Amino acid sequence: MLPASKNEAPFTQPEPAPAWRDELRDVLRLSLPAVGEQILTMTVTLVNTIFVGHLGAASITAVGLAGSLSFLASTFFAAVATGATTLVAQAVGARQHRLAQQTLEHSLAIGLLLGIISLVVMYPLATIGMCLMDAEEESVRLGALYLRWLSLSFPFQSVLLIGCGVLRGAGDTRTPMLLMGGMNVANLLLSYWLIRGGLGIAPLEVMGAGIAAFAATVLGCVAVLLTFAVPRSQLRLCAKKWSLNRQVLQSVVAIGLPAGGEMLLFRLGFLAYSRAISSLGTTGYAAYLITQRLEGLFDMPAFGFGVAATTLVGQACGAEQPKQGHRAVFLAIGANLVWCLLTGPLIWILAEPLLRLFTTDAEVIRQGLPLMRIIAVGLPVVAVASSFSGGIRGTGNTRAVMIVTGIGSWLLRVPLSFASVGFLGWGLTGIQVTMFLDYALRAILLAFLMRPRAWARQCRMGLRLGSNPHD
Repeated sequence: MLPASKNEAPFTQPEPAPAWRDELRDVLRLSLPAVGEQILTMTVTLVNTIFVGHLGAASITAVGLAGSLSFLASTFFAAVATGATTLVAQAVGARQHRLAQQTLEHSLAIGLLLGIISLVVMYPLATIGMCLMDAEEESVRLGALYLRWLSLSFPFQSVLLIGCGVLRGAGDTRTPMLLMGGMNVANLLLSYWLIRGGLGIAPLEVMGAGIAAFAATVLGCVAVLLTFAVPRSQLRLCAKKWSLNRQVLQSVVAIGLPAGGEMLLFRLGFLAYSRAISSLGTTGYAAYLITQRLEGLFDMPAFGFGVAATTLVGQACGAEQPKQGHRAVFLAIGANLVWCLLTGPLIWILAEPLLRLFTTDAEVIRQGLPLMRIIAVGLPVVAVASSFSGGIRGTGNTRAVMIVTGIGSWLLRVPLSFASVGFLGWGLTGIQVTMFLDYALRAILLAFLMRPRAWARQCRMGLRLGSNPHD
């Protein structure tokens, strides 16, 4: 469990475990705002894509490729945010307010440093990065311009992501939903204005989209800092009381590094996976992209319940109630499976109308139909794997999740995808099945860590997985 500061006692003795109905209510309370946040983000992303799409193929390619490069930087910020979520949840569960406070301060310091480093590296190398993406000359020029504006936002983005992670660890998923939702709406309005022009501003096109993203991120950063400045805030920033605590710093890094490794392995695997799909031609790739957009919409509850599992398990470990955290993971799975049972048949029945919302190309729809039906059947596997991953992250064992993700991505999904489009001849259907086989393998491997003895051992180890309690 989370190590306590010297001379610091818990606020109160750990409370008895609540009834399962109260635990289920906690799962829903934490997961539903996280789902709402993702829905808002995806909606704004789709609308922004439409805005840029009207500027032409070179513009949308430039924005898409530049966004992919910026995701590499955000991987490191999200990794620190994962560490902060887990550590704050454990501190809250242990009633160690000062430790939660120190985790907030040290995580923001690490994130800000990473954001500045990312800015210094990415800004001058924007054009080279776009060239490495094998884009055409016009897309390189526009993408480099857009990427420079995105890189200016990195320090602010790191603070925003980590601040929201801390709030989730403290059991507040509603505030991150409002913060990220407000930022996305601001981005949408600014993009519409700056891309198209108006009110005395000439159309800025792709640069306008970059400026809008930068400005909205700055607003989000300011909003999250103000959240920690108000008197009624559970955790408050106070620069005067800040002091370096090497143990807390090492704990954030110990959990954050494997979390970053997990994200990096998954994203690099996805790039290789996409390369296999692109070999099937434009029509096949279009069918895959459309179905993945739809799958992302139906997978959002899996993300939300994973967040709930991380927070509740972290708090239970901090309170030395591992059984309560174990129950929370399975309650999250149960609630998620109910969603899958409700939506799976609808996806199967409405597969064609859903595809027609995105395209009128008969061949794209024909190739997309079997993929949609595989999604309808495969959603429960994603639900189980996501909740297991979220729960195990809550114990601080992000290294195990990283290893399992690497095994699923690189030993199963990537090689089987290339085999599907190669000598096996399974095509898109084989690739889609491969994705769910990846999640199934992860669920099976993570299930071994959910066994009672293994679970209790992880909760006891807590932060000792990567930190030195004697430091």
